[in-house]
Amino acid sequence: MRTAVKYSDEDIIVIMSVNGVRQLKELVIHYCRHGGSSRYVRDLMNDQRLANFARANPELLIRFKVKGNRHPCISGVYVNKVTQVYGVKNQPVEYLLSVLQRLKMQKARRTRTFRRWHDPVTRSESIQGRWTTLGPRLQDKIQVLQ
Repeated sequence: MRTAVKYSDEDIIVIMSVNGVRQLKELVIHYCRHGGSSRYVRDLMNDQRLANFARANPELLIRFKVKGNRHPCISGVYVNKVTQVYGVKNQPVEYLLSVLQRLKMQKARRTRTFRRWHDPVTRSESIQGRWTTLGPRLQDKIQVLQ
């Protein structure tokens, strides 16, 4: 499902949903009241663009949490209880809004481990022969016995 939402001068087309269910459930913005790296996050709290973002996404819960003596971060909690966290220290308000947008667009799937190649398939045999864990000397003895 895609809709055009106007936050500022340009139109941004995004709303990620799976089977009609929006994936992002909650945005938590952590900041420090007096830290210099949280300056732009404190500016974001009073910015009209955040209010427009909240009005455009009424199903989304946006919370500000004070974390003293820590750098600011924005975390998104998704329907499947996966949490994505972005560090935003010393980042301007435009970047913070883009992080909110990016979190809203993601599906938040769990990362998968890659499978190893146990037996790679090639078109041509290697000139040096097939590699084995036995080593070249034992491989020669095995070939002689066969």
